[in-house]
Amino acid sequence: MAISLWSVTTHGYSYFNNVIMDVNVTTEQVPIIEQLRTLEVGSSLDFPLEKTDYLRTLTGSRLIVERANGARWSVTTNMDNKIATVTRVS
Repeated sequence: MAISLWSVTTHGYSYFNNVIMDVNVTTEQVPIIEQLRTLEVGSSLDFPLEKTDYLRTLTGSRLIVERANGARWSVTTNMDNKIATVTRVS
């Protein structure tokens, strides 16, 4: 099962079915590298397909200390749904 941790910050009002709704919602944005560091073995995260190269760079080079300690990730793409999935494998 894949989960997505993307977050959005919105300020203002939204019009939905001709009803004005207050959408002053603020959620904390977590950097992708931190999401990958804290990912449990066997868990997955979904990202937009456009992030594939960035994700491969993160899991191959930027997380070198974690990799030296045995952590591994796999990046797979789903062209039909236009998503890249990162799975923690060890």
